[in-house]
Amino acid sequence: MKPLPIIVSLAFLASAYAGAQGTQAPQAASMTASLNKSLGMYVFPGKGQKPEQQAADEQACYSWAIQQSGVDPLNMTPTAPQAVDKGPDGSVVAGAAVGAIGGAVVGGMVRPYHHHGGAAATGAMVGAMAGAASKAKKDAGKEQQAKQAAAATDKAKIDSFKKAYSVCLEGKGYSVK
Repeated sequence: MKPLPIIVSLAFLASAYAGAQGTQAPQAASMTASLNKSLGMYVFPGKGQKPEQQAADEQACYSWAIQQSGVDPLNMTPTAPQAVDKGPDGSVVAGAAVGAIGGAVVGGMVRPYHHHGGAAATGAMVGAMAGAASKAKKDAGKEQQAKQAAAATDKAKIDSFKKAYSVCLEGKGYSVK
């Protein structure tokens, strides 16, 4: 009667080992399926490869594509936009000067025989505010351009990885779109 517990124990261990072996392929398959989905790629086994083989091939191609492109899309840090110089550029002073001149001209036309200092001061203040607003708008435009450039850099990196990954999978007999 003692052999039965040993047989049951061996059967249990064999089952557990087989179960552990079977869980590795689905994890790899889910990782590469997730990668393929995030990259917007579809991989079809053109030579009837089994799911386990496809998972292994995709994992191997993933590693190869990282080596070739220098990009790991699952561990990629987004490119930081280049800093925009927000220091003074003379916009406020130029706006104030133009405003002061405009204010003096308008003040001279409206009240030709009176002191025009008040109109010039008001014009300078309005011009300075317009200059500051213009500078803020320019800075916002520069920031937007920096963000777009960073996004374009990241897209180029991902495209490089996708190209290497696709070449590898196609070489192993898969159709990739």
